[in-house]
Amino acid sequence: MKKVDIHRVARRYKENDYTTLSSIEYVLRLIDECQHHVRFCRTAIPSDDRDVLYESSAKAQQLLFELIATVNGRTAEGERLITFYIYLNQCLVGARLQKKAEPLQEVIGHLEEMKNAWEIAKQKSRQQNFQSSWV
Repeated sequence: MKKVDIHRVARRYKENDYTTLSSIEYVLRLIDECQHHVRFCRTAIPSDDRDVLYESSAKAQQLLFELIATVNGRTAEGERLITFYIYLNQCLVGARLQKKAEPLQEVIGHLEEMKNAWEIAKQKSRQQNFQSSWV
């Protein structure tokens, strides 16, 4: 009987899952993951858990950079969005260096607003894609 490496199978599933997402779904997942790690940062500050703070902030930064990579920087809207993501990254760096939770709460709030805006865009996209003249 062949032994199954469950970690390899799970990693492969996750890779396939992300490659089949729409761009809006991918952005929403990135935002969710980023929020998750920023929340970990926020809880690590009062407990003075430097390992969690640094690891979680590094992951949140990587996710912000991935969000930047999804933006069309050739448009005015794209340039503003990239600038906004860079600002969020600076908030993360400042919170980590100063060990203050306030900037992290601001990041979480902005990410929540972004998530809500992307959810609306997803709904509009679905309405456009699945609207039929027969209905």
